[in-house]
Order: sequence, then structure tokens, then C-alpha cells
Amino acid sequence: MTTNVAIIGSGWGISVQLPMFESAGMEVVALWVRSPDKVPSMKEKYDIPLVTANWEEILQSDQVQLVSIVTPPHLHKEIAIAALRAGKHILCDKPFALNVEEALEMAEESEKFPQQMAILDHELRFLDTFKYMRQNIFGIGRIYHVDILCHYKVDLTKKHSWWSEKQYGGGILGAIGSHMIDLLLFLGFTVELVKSDLNSLVKERLDENNEPKEVTSDDCVSLILVLNGEIPCHLNLRSHPFKSSSQKIFIQGTNESLTFESGTVSHHSNCGRLINSFSEPSALPGASDNMWSRGTYLIAKEINEVLNLQTPDGTPDEVMVNRGAANFSHGVVVQNIMDQARAQN
Repeated sequence: MTTNVAIIGSGWGISVQLPMFESAGMEVVALWVRSPDKVPSMKEKYDIPLVTANWEEILQSDQVQLVSIVTPPHLHKEIAIAALRAGKHILCDKPFALNVEEALEMAEESEKFPQQMAILDHELRFLDTFKYMRQNIFGIGRIYHVDILCHYKVDLTKKHSWWSEKQYGGGILGAIGSHMIDLLLFLGFTVELVKSDLNSLVKERLDENNEPKEVTSDDCVSLILVLNGEIPCHLNLRSHPFKSSSQKIFIQGTNESLTFESGTVSHHSNCGRLINSFSEPSALPGASDNMWSRGTYLIAKEINEVLNLQTPDGTPDEVMVNRGAANFSHGVVVQNIMDQARAQN
């Protein structure tokens, strides 16, 4: 069986979610685009029954079961609450909200609709590499350090957009940092913020009129965290114009270590012996071959299966969380840490 999904957002939603959702067995039946002028061409190009610049029209459709919200973050709360009240299941992109107050409001609203799935698109939780780390992390001995370094390739010629605006939820902390904080939660840690340093290395970008406009969002972030009340963790997010995007997570225990780097997990003893190492399989055709695309396919596959279970063991939300998903309550925790980091700056 298949799940009918609507994608509200045309950037990531079209380039990655559309092909990965279809590969996972879903049917994309509706698409929201910001500009009304683009509706005819998008409908013709992608052969989607309902293409509209009015997201409320999508929520009124009886054909839509699941709504994927991939708009800029400042629109998440309004759309998510409306979707819940319209009886739709929700997959919401990150960063979850603009602030923890919005996140709490969405989480509290989702609790009023227990038969509706309301989860976050933290797709990295579904990769085999991170599942392996989760299964083995507390067998490596007493953990005494965690180090995370992410490089993000930035286009210096890109026009000023919502990504450049703090007030709209732009910046690398929300885009990449939210994933890394969530992964720490997924791996079984509690997370506390000690110190943060957020900077905008690119100070301005050209607007649609080719006039310089100030950038207020962050593109270089350093967080000092404490995990489980005692383990030091350094989380660094760096933007580079010429360096490819990459991610490295290193977890050192008294007996063994776990390392994730660019799609491969390595498990070593402290004497240097390789215990295990493997990489994620290639993503399916239709999107970029990276961990984000594969994670999108895997989370969509789980959602499709759960929403079509004949005798589910719990509500859709509970079943997805048991399979590793992050629900809106998890999103509140991540949002609170990001809010604290911003407050220090």
C-alpha cells in the first residue's frame, strides 16, 4: 500500500524528498510553491495532481494523508498546527521552530491528536551507521570525550534569502547543528550547553536588486556541551566557499572508539585494532548520493510502512518513535539548546 503525501516547500522538497518519497513507495499528490507564477510550469514538469501557492488548499484535500513541511522555519508553526487540526500526519523539517516557545506550542498541539503522526525530519537517525553507533556506544568503556566537526560548503554568490536572516530561522546552527544535537540525543546522551560562539563570516549578500544587504544569521558556530552531566563535547560547524561538505563524529571510550566520517563508521580498540567498519549503501537514483538523501529515503520508507500497518502496536507517533524517529517533544529539547546558544551571543 502507498501513502499520499503533500510537500509544502519546493526547494529540498523537490530536489530530494520528491524522488526519495516516490522510491520509498509514497505517492506525491500535492505540492506547494511560494510563487503563483510557477504553478503551471511545476504542475506540468512533475505531473502532480495538485500544485498550488496556497498551502491551506492542500490541507483541505481529502487525498492528502501526510504533509511534509519543508518551508522556511518561520512558517512551520502556523502550517503544522493547521495540518494537525485538518487531520493530517506531519513530517516537519528542521530547525523545528524559531524558538522554544513555538516548539512547545506545536508539541502541545500534537498531543491533542494522538492518532496522528507528528515527527521531525531528522533522517540521519535511520542510517545504519548511526544505528550501529547507538547499539555499540556504551560498550566502548567509560566515554570521556566526544568531538563533532562539520564543514558546510557555502556559495558566496548566492543571493540574500531567508537563510541569511536570523528572524526567519536561517543559519548553520539550525540547518546542521540541529541534526548533530539530535544525533547526540539519539545516541543516548543528555545534552547541556556550557558555552557558545556564533558568528557571521559572510557579512552581506546581494538582494534581488543586486544591492548589498546585511546577513544576520550564523555561518560559523562553536558549542561546548556536557553530555550525561560529565562528558565534554565540542561541536564545531564551519562554512567554507571551496571545501566540500563533510561531517566527522569521534567518540572516545576507555576501551574503544567510534568514528563517523563522511558516510563511514569505524570501530577501533584503543590499541588500534579495527573491530568493524562499513559505509552506507549508495542512495537510490533521483537525488544526490549522500547521507541526507539516503536518510530521506529510509525515513519515508518507515513512515509509509507504519501508516499502512493493519494492527499497529501503538499510535503512529509511538510506533515511529520506537523505530527511532524524533517526535515534536524531541524537537523541543533541541530547540531549547539552540535558543540557549543564541542567547549567549
